[in-house]
Amino acid sequence: MVYLLGMQEPVTTIEVDGQAIWAARMQAGIEVKALADAAGVSYSYVRKLERGIRRRMSHETYQRLRAALQADPKQLLAQTGQAEEGK
Repeated sequence: MVYLLGMQEPVTTIEVDGQAIWAARMQAGIEVKALADAAGVSYSYVRKLERGIRRRMSHETYQRLRAALQADPKQLLAQTGQAEEGK
């Protein structure tokens, strides 16, 4: 769990599979910039996700990314058995 300074409530994050994000983007025929714009994140953020450099994101960001890719609810989640922390 991640705690932000000055906050009592934990921030729940979701672990994603970078290869699944890349595959969904390729299947959708979307460029990185277009996906980033549609999801409200930066180009470098998407690239770091796809490369596995970043593996966690907020629930809200995950929902925007999933919607932009028109992916199934669990399609982009990491297959570690603990895809969503704190649940």
